[in-house]
Amino acid sequence: MLFDFSTIPLKDYWILLQVLSRVSALVAIAPVFGASQVPAQVKVLLSLLLSLILWPLAYSALHSQPVPIDLYSIAFVLIGNALIGLAMGFVVSLILTAVQMAGSIMDLQVGFTIAQTFNPEIGALAAPLTQLQYLYAMMLFILANGHYMLISALGHSFAMMPVSMLTMPSMHALDLVTQLTANTLISGVVIAAPAASVMLIVDLSFAYLARAVPNMNIFFVGTPAKLLIGLVLSVAVLPMTAILVGHLISRAPYDLSASMSAMVH
Repeated sequence: MLFDFSTIPLKDYWILLQVLSRVSALVAIAPVFGASQVPAQVKVLLSLLLSLILWPLAYSALHSQPVPIDLYSIAFVLIGNALIGLAMGFVVSLILTAVQMAGSIMDLQVGFTIAQTFNPEIGALAAPLTQLQYLYAMMLFILANGHYMLISALGHSFAMMPVSMLTMPSMHALDLVTQLTANTLISGVVIAAPAASVMLIVDLSFAYLARAVPNMNIFFVGTPAKLLIGLVLSVAVLPMTAILVGHLISRAPYDLSASMSAMVH
């Protein structure tokens, strides 16, 4: 006997649709879930599966709200849920952005920018160390259960931040965006600082050597040496990258909580 879906109350369908709009937006932009290597069909199925899993949590938070009867109210609620999902995914994606920026700085100092190739993961040209750091950070994100943390935060967001509590962007929200962006830039510089400092010393050494031995072809000698030193440094900084990425992941729940508070106040 086939199940009669007409027996399900309309409010249950409406709550599931709200969950699906928020989950789909997060899956589209969040680390791991939104990776370009993941086929669109898998993202759709993942969004449906997560929506069904999170539906009981959302139901306990949204069951008291009435079902809108006009198109404008329906569109407002669904778009609001999508914006919340996008905001949550954006906050967590800043972790990988910091590591990607650190890799770009290292590539520039070593000279790997001439070896750029298209990276479909970030949708732009990327040098080898940028891609290495990005994939390494994504692996650390998975090992640290960052994806579980994101799903848990998404489930609790329906009680903490229903669409009815959304407000226009305030100065507090703008200050929070500025702070998160600044923290991302600082984290990227801190990750790249050791390697960039060593490469600066190497450049100064070769500059002094070129002045001391004018007949030496410094480019012929210096370029292979810089590449070798850069490869060694890229491996040497991986443990420190793991520590800093772990710190960023552990701070992500507080950033998500602050972001949700800023959007409802």
